[in-house]
Amino acid sequence: MVVNIKDIDAYQKELRNDYIINKELSNLAGNLALKCGWFLAAANAALITTKHVEFSPQLSEQSHPSRDEYGYPLEGVDEVPGSATAE
Repeated sequence: MVVNIKDIDAYQKELRNDYIINKELSNLAGNLALKCGWFLAAANAALITTKHVEFSPQLSEQSHPSRDEYGYPLEGVDEVPGSATAE
């Protein structure tokens, strides 16, 4: 089920400023903290950590300068440092 919201910014603002919702969510959070505070602390730390971790779609892998983009050795390049280049 999908609900189309006319003005999402106004909707979010109204939800954040609603006294009853804020009060009840605050009571719920307080009760949960009393019953299982250790779990909430661990979950909160995990959520904060994931918020600050950069998840990149691709990891850039450093390749040796004597290899092409597919990882194959370049023609005429010797990979041993200090040795003469093969021709």
